[in-house]
Amino acid sequence: MSCDVSSHPFLSAIVYGADSMRGLPFAALLVAALPMGGCGSDGGPSDPMPTDWEPGTMSKDTMPADSSEGPGSGERQAGTDMRTEGSDRAGDREVAGQGAEMQAPVTDAPEQDGLSPEVRDAQPVPDQQPSEEPFDDLRPPRTHVSFETARDVEVGGQNVLQDVLSAGQVDYYRFRAEHAGFYEVMTDRHKYAPNLVVSLFDAERALLAQNDEGGMWPGDGIDSRLVVRLSEAGDFFVRVEDPSTPPQFFDGPFPLLYYHMSVRELKGGVPGVAIADGEHPVHVVPLMDGETDLAYVTLLGEFNVETDVFELHGFDGRLLVGEALASGVEGNGSTAFGGGIRVVEAQSHLLAEIDRALGQVFVAPPVSDERIRVEVVGPTDLGDNPFYAVNLVLAPDIPGEQDDAANDGLAGAQPLGLMAMGRRRGVVRLTLPAGDVDHISFVAHEGEFVDVDCEGESAGSGVRGLSAEVLDGAEQVLGDGSETTLEQLRIVRAPVEESGEHFLRLSSNTLEDAQAAEPWLRCSVTIGP
Repeated sequence: MSCDVSSHPFLSAIVYGADSMRGLPFAALLVAALPMGGCGSDGGPSDPMPTDWEPGTMSKDTMPADSSEGPGSGERQAGTDMRTEGSDRAGDREVAGQGAEMQAPVTDAPEQDGLSPEVRDAQPVPDQQPSEEPFDDLRPPRTHVSFETARDVEVGGQNVLQDVLSAGQVDYYRFRAEHAGFYEVMTDRHKYAPNLVVSLFDAERALLAQNDEGGMWPGDGIDSRLVVRLSEAGDFFVRVEDPSTPPQFFDGPFPLLYYHMSVRELKGGVPGVAIADGEHPVHVVPLMDGETDLAYVTLLGEFNVETDVFELHGFDGRLLVGEALASGVEGNGSTAFGGGIRVVEAQSHLLAEIDRALGQVFVAPPVSDERIRVEVVGPTDLGDNPFYAVNLVLAPDIPGEQDDAANDGLAGAQPLGLMAMGRRRGVVRLTLPAGDVDHISFVAHEGEFVDVDCEGESAGSGVRGLSAEVLDGAEQVLGDGSETTLEQLRIVRAPVEESGEHFLRLSSNTLEDAQAAEPWLRCSVTIGP
């Protein structure tokens, strides 16, 4: 997830246009509507540079000055948490290339033509032959370009700062794990960070794990994040590559792109991490992000028992979003596939449940009780290195349904609150038990289009067979869609033919089942040209 916010109050107004919000987990849809400020440094998306980008559209004047702003918020955690790592280059002492300190050029030459020595020295030299990498004259040459020349980094040490100097750049690092256990490898996301892929290899250079998108919520300052369990001590390699930035981006006279990379061990007592404890439930204390009012934690375990239990207290009235990180070498390296995640309130009331064997990844129920449990159920086939990592984020939730009985018909349809930021968008949370039909009303104008995304069963709800229709005032169907176990309900660009009140009708084929999860759902409605 990308980040491009410094002081603007709404993340979606800067980064997520109404179109680009489509298809995101509802964690993103809801958090995008919250006041943000945790990106810092005018943080920005690390999406691939546009192919029509022209050199000269960015200048050195637009680069971050010496400041304390960074992609995260709060105080720095042991110097390695990218959520709190400043994106200020001058604040880092380990600099790109050889790891030497970055220093301004020094010259005693007098000023000429009204230019300072520093500016004059930076002017292009006529007839100078281009180097293999365009910025060799400004930075020490990169040497960590292979496994053999990998740069050593310390677990839990200072973040590495690395410039990106050419298209397709690949950097290699090596760290030593003193013992088996959980480890995290992470790169940051900010305005001048490319979209990176991080891979982990063992000492024999066999691929263990890989990650491209590791953020826990929009604006958390994380680009790629690997959470792995190393089964033994030893040396391991990290490969960081930029597969997306086009060559023409590097035609300018100075480097724009850079990233930070860190490696740390995840163990008991590390903030933001909870590790399963066999037969005993683990009390979880998430970290709070002071800028966004989000709480977050990563749950870790090795499937030593059939079900690991994590308990959280004091988060009633929030949206809980859990994401199970992928297994296999194209994920976090776990050899365990399948299993499930359950979210349970007091008296064993089931809020949400997903089956990872079916491919479900996200669980996102509303929390209404002061005490909840997150249960991670193990699969039957564990393999040689079974473990799991589940990211939890607890966000302020939107209000629930106003009157379930009244909105069964168009006359009692619940008005949708819309945010007027370019294309107008509103998000609503409903309960849709067996036999229920709900209606939401909104105003749309001739020539506009209506997009709808809804999430229920695909995020662990007890709703089954969710269907939706966009209606005009005469109840003519302008567009419809349905949800599956794995895919959100989606209606794309339903055309508005006449200005006036319009409706979203929601129904399902949910059956009465006392053992099923609560039948909640969320819908996002976007209106505009």
